[in-house]
This record gives sequence, C-alpha cells and structure tokens, in this order.
Amino acid sequence: MSKDIFNMYFKVKISNNEEREKVVNHLREAGFYYPDDDIDKNEVVGLLVGNAYIGEMLFDYSIDDSPSEEYTVEEVLNMIF
Repeated sequence: MSKDIFNMYFKVKISNNEEREKVVNHLREAGFYYPDDDIDKNEVVGLLVGNAYIGEMLFDYSIDDSPSEEYTVEEVLNMIF
C-alpha cells in the first residue's frame, strides 16, 4: 500500500548539500512539490515536509520547534511511496 503524500508531515535534518539533494530528488520522484527559489542551498539545515510540499529550514531551532515527526536522511531515502 502506498503512502498518501498529501497527509504526510515530517522533518529531516541534513548536514550538507549532498544530503539535501538526495532527499529532495527522492521526494520529487514521489510527487512532492519543491519550489525553485534563490536561497543559498548550502545554508539549509533541514527540510520540512507537509501536504506534498518540501520546505527548507535555515535555522536549527526550526527543526526543534516543528510539531512534525523527525526522520533521518536514511529513513527518508528508504521510504516507499
């Protein structure tokens, strides 16, 4: 049974741009929307996912203050949609 991407809410901490790319590409392939914007991708410390949308977090406290579940990069990359 596949997961309903519109009802998924989670966050994932990332430590570098390579991890961000891997997670974003995996989620995009599953149908999540990731906006192309002009922020410095090297400053992104995490991703916040909800309603099939991927948002970037630039501050550590954003991760701790979020009510969503938290997954590791490996856990997200192993998700099957």
